[in-house]
Order: sequence, then C-alpha cells, then structure tokens
Amino acid sequence: RDSRLMACIVKKDPDNKWFLVVDWSEWISGALEDIGAGTIDITGSQWFLETGLTKEASTPLTDDGNYKTFLYGSGGVDGTIYSIVNRITYNPSALSPTDFTEDRTIKVKIQNK
Repeated sequence: RDSRLMACIVKKDPDNKWFLVVDWSEWISGALEDIGAGTIDITGSQWFLETGLTKEASTPLTDDGNYKTFLYGSGGVDGTIYSIVNRITYNPSALSPTDFTEDRTIKVKIQNK
C-alpha cells in the first residue's frame, strides 16, 4: 500500500528550527478497506529522533481529521542523514476497544541554506 520508509530534505540555517509533517491519510484509508467498516482515530503520536536532533514540540492530534502528525525539531549537521520514527497509536473502532501502534521511519537529510 504505502512505504514504511519516507525521505525528505530539511533545508535550514544552522540555528533554525525545522518542521516535519507525516500524512497518515493514505495508510488509514487502506486500513479501513482492510477491516471493511468502522472508523480509525489516531489517539497519540510519539517521535524518536536519532542522536544529534532535538524534538522541540509535537502534537499527538490529527489536523482536523486529516490524519497528520507534526514535529518541530532542531539540530543536525549539514549533509548528514538522520532517521526519525513517528509512532502513532490508533483505535480501529470496528475491531477492538484497544489501541494499536504503527510506525513510519523518515530519513531526513539536513542541508544548510
């Protein structure tokens, strides 16, 4: 359906913070097709950053039902590729009252402007 590995380039001045968005809508649409009914709600979002990057702020909520998660970060060395994992918890209401997890790994290359 969609890849579990994503890639992007963050272009920033050395001291600037940067912003990352993961759009889970395609994955959620596919999961809904698989279960055949119900809804899926993202109930939380965690970020795991490789050494050298700092999590400044994030929100575990979706963007008005658009299934996006957000991370504000800082740090990184010009030309270096880092791994960032976004783990969501979600509730497939048609299946269970228990939350499940799904991860996406994002490869981020830091480039100075």
